[in-house]
Amino acid sequence: MSSPHREIRDSKKDKLFFTTSDLMKQMNGVLKNMENPSDTKSPYFELQKMLPNGTLVKADKKDTEVADMESKFNQAAKEVENLPTNKKLLWAEKQRNEGNNLYQEKNYIEAIDVYLTCLVAKSEELEFVDKVFLPVMKSSTM
Repeated sequence: MSSPHREIRDSKKDKLFFTTSDLMKQMNGVLKNMENPSDTKSPYFELQKMLPNGTLVKADKKDTEVADMESKFNQAAKEVENLPTNKKLLWAEKQRNEGNNLYQEKNYIEAIDVYLTCLVAKSEELEFVDKVFLPVMKSSTM
């Protein structure tokens, strides 16, 4: 059985993860297709954040990037949550290799995201540190 984000990657222009931004774009695309030409203002979804005083404001670029990264981490965590340590290690190594491929394609941002998300499979075992964590850190600083 293929992983959920592999299926998304195949169907979403080679994206490895489906992010909050992707969801917003999809929902707004559907709304745009449904809009009435006589409407002066079309409905749309926007990402918002809550300030400490409870006020909601439109999320800025940085807030959106954080939400997208959180989406990626959550997807990766769900994928490995029930795997035994040896399978987590294999999954993380595959992710690292995917990150290396993206890096070679000069898709640096996506590569760094993949390197970071593969770390959700972290293990206290030395084998993980030697085979995954250290190579990921080395790859992400090149």
